This record gives sequence, C-alpha cells and structure tokens, in this order.
Amino acid sequence: MKPHSKALLPLLLTTLAATALLLTGCGAPTTRGIVGSTPLQLDPEDWNGHWRSDDGSYTIRVADAENGILEVVQVGESEKALHVSVNHLYLREENHAILFNLNDDESGSASYIFGRMVRKNDAAVLWTARTESMERLIARQMITGVVKVQDKTREVTITGGYENLARQLATEEGWLMLELGDPITLLREHKGL
Repeated sequence: MKPHSKALLPLLLTTLAATALLLTGCGAPTTRGIVGSTPLQLDPEDWNGHWRSDDGSYTIRVADAENGILEVVQVGESEKALHVSVNHLYLREENHAILFNLNDDESGSASYIFGRMVRKNDAAVLWTARTESMERLIARQMITGVVKVQDKTREVTITGGYENLARQLATEEGWLMLELGDPITLLREHKGL
C-alpha cells in the first residue's frame, strides 16, 4: 500500500488519492455530488469479473446497468483479520468521454474522487482530476468549492457546478485538468463472477 493511504479503505480508492498526494503534495480533489448527469449504460458481460491493478485485485460487477453503477469489492488484511471493502464506481458519459466518480461507501458521507476513464477491451485506465486545475475553476467561478490547507497539504472539495465541471473534463482541453503522469490501470483477468 502506498504512503498516506488508510488501511480500511479499498486499495483502488487509496491508490488514487495517494498518487495525487505523492505527485503534487495535494490530496485528490473530491466532490460532494456526482460529476456528469448521463449514466453510462453498462453491460455485465463487459464489466463483471476479476480485475487487477499494480496495487491489488478486485471483483467488479454491474450493480445498476441503467444508472451506470459498478460495485468494486476488495478483500484485504488489516490487523491480522480479513476485511472486505465494498465501494461504488459511478460512470457517466459526457460528449463521448467517460467520467468516473468513486465513492468511499464506508466513510458514511457522500464524497467522491473523480476524473476521466478510458475503457478498451479488458482494460480500464483512470486519471484523477488535478487539484490546481480545480482551484483555478473555483477562482474563475465556473464551479464552487472549498480549498483547505492542512499540514502543507492542499485539499479541494467541489460543492457545486457539477454539470459545468463534467463539460470541462470532457473536452480535449479537459485532459490538461487530469493527473496524466500516473494513471491507475485495471486489467480484467477473468470474465464473470
């Protein structure tokens, strides 16, 4: 597990946040709502299965095909006991781009790490949003949000303007708003559950 991750969160969620923290000194920006309004229609044949990243393995299944919701399950060990983490990945389509919103179901609050995804065959690549880019959108009043500095770490929470943010991320220039240097790559090892 990478530094700055929390032991009881699923590795995918912590990997996204930790990567952003290590690369920029900032945690990955989060939202209080889902970025993007059009759910990506999901086919269980295309998504259900066992997936692997550099940092762990996951079982992914379509939880709600019409609403673009995937269930992401990881079994890990914490304090000499097995721990099952279940989270939801909300996929949205905006101008032919796929946007993702990953919720930490165990936190009890609506907080999402978000960004853009490219899916081809049995691979999915996810890039989180850049903190600096979100700060600029807040300053330009294109979205609303809160910027906190704590222990030399900048935390950005988007609180409104989700549709405008989705439109921005889905443009060609939207790629510049993402952490392109260290994406999370998921490969499906086995189809079906």
